Amino acid sequence: MSRLSQSQPGASQPNRRWGIWVLCCFVFISGGASLVYEVVWSRQLATFLGITGHAHTAVIAAFMAGLALGSLVAGRLAVRVRHPIRWYAIVEILIGCYALASPWIFTLAEEIYAVAAPMFGIEGGLSHTFRLVIAFACVLLPTFLMGTTLPLLVQGIPRNRDACRATISKLYGVNTLGAALGTFAAGYLLLPLIGVQKTSAVAAFASILAGTGVLAFCRHMEVTEFADRHTRPAPAETGKATHGSWLLIGFGISGFAALVYQLAWIRALTLVIGSSVYAFSATVTSFLIGIAIGSLISIPIQRRSRQARTMAVAFLQFGIGLVALASIYLIGRLPEIFLRTLDSGVQSNFFAFQCAIFGMCFLVMALPTIALGVVFPLVTALWVERDGNAGAGVGNSYAANTIGSVLGAVFAGLVFLPSIGTYNTVILASVISCGIGCLFWWHQERYLGIRRYAGVACLAVITVTTAVALPRWDLQVMNAGLFYRSDVFLQRPAGVGLQDIASQGELLFYEEGVDGIVSVTQTQDQRLLTINGKIDASSR
Repeated sequence: MSRLSQSQPGASQPNRRWGIWVLCCFVFISGGASLVYEVVWSRQLATFLGITGHAHTAVIAAFMAGLALGSLVAGRLAVRVRHPIRWYAIVEILIGCYALASPWIFTLAEEIYAVAAPMFGIEGGLSHTFRLVIAFACVLLPTFLMGTTLPLLVQGIPRNRDACRATISKLYGVNTLGAALGTFAAGYLLLPLIGVQKTSAVAAFASILAGTGVLAFCRHMEVTEFADRHTRPAPAETGKATHGSWLLIGFGISGFAALVYQLAWIRALTLVIGSSVYAFSATVTSFLIGIAIGSLISIPIQRRSRQARTMAVAFLQFGIGLVALASIYLIGRLPEIFLRTLDSGVQSNFFAFQCAIFGMCFLVMALPTIALGVVFPLVTALWVERDGNAGAGVGNSYAANTIGSVLGAVFAGLVFLPSIGTYNTVILASVISCGIGCLFWWHQERYLGIRRYAGVACLAVITVTTAVALPRWDLQVMNAGLFYRSDVFLQRPAGVGLQDIASQGELLFYEEGVDGIVSVTQTQDQRLLTINGKIDASSR
């Protein structure tokens, strides 16, 4: 990439902006391909690992571990490479090539297991662990390469402080928007129409297109690099005014809470809208669209002072916690909203029905995910200013957030949801978010002494009071199976509420596990076994 405004006299500021938006188009394509890979590879590995909560959590953790490792390594190496964006293009092409070969790679992995397991006497729990190791090895290389892309991109673009901050928001927002489109396309279009292997091939060609497009763009613009990669921040940005390691710690905990939210919301929404491929795609797409919108909204905030941006992060994190608590109340009201939506006649039209499902998912997730999307580029830019190097700063901050996400996926899927339930898991994540807000408030330079303690105490009281005041979900209504027994509830007599019908039986047993929610209800003439809101067996 050329120094569009610095090293080439004929290059103008509009040309540089135009160049960045062209790159954003390719980053959008790259983001879409990356989420298609995750959906497709997760499905392929499910045939190898089994469709269990442990396997699903392991696949998510493996994906994110590769991303974290790649961003960490790329952050250290990006400053040493001569043409970072050309390297980004090469990485995209390599990802596409791996995706083209992935069907044979996964088949080879299964054959390795089939030969090695009996040869070395691997069985029982050790057999499952061995399969997880093989699956981790299959996705480590491509996810590592995916993790290197953002640090390489940011390292190769303008080093002007304000422009760099805005560009981080643009790149992350556009990439996440592409990821949302990739999730939607994979669930609703590609997998149902052309199957797993052809879907993987389509995503592979998209990655190769993004990589070759960036290379062609570089040649067209006579690009070697956008700016001086070794520029350090001004002295005013270094020293006492900068943030310490607490910034990365808080950012990592924020990633932890984000994945806890995501998995808890998906489980809660599954009870209302079902667990079909379409429903899952709608929930993940809603989450990613909120993140993308928030990241793009953060662009004007990036122009403000460091202190103002830190204060914004403090209030946003606290706001995430409070809005997530409000989402608990909204989820409790969702069965009635879902039933009224069906009563309007949308169920007879597939497109209208899917739009309604997406609307309900987005209603629950919109505000907290938009706030999460604003936080990511703000904290990343704050760390870049402290680090003094764009690529290393982005790599380290992204790695910290992703490592937190890995731990969040593991703890949410294997510990929190089975032990304390979905309702309490959302409350726990909300308290964590509010705690991160208190952490950022604590490090505000303008608030010292009694004002610092009073602010933290006030935030803590508001959080605890809101969490305690929330009404509990009606478990029988949540497990009533509206998504497949809607006709029973739509035909209820006038004046009879949803709760009246759902509570006709006695709830004998209710427990949440790693793989789902199980309940047993006793009606007048039979006993019903319900799994994830759907009746799977009865005494009759």
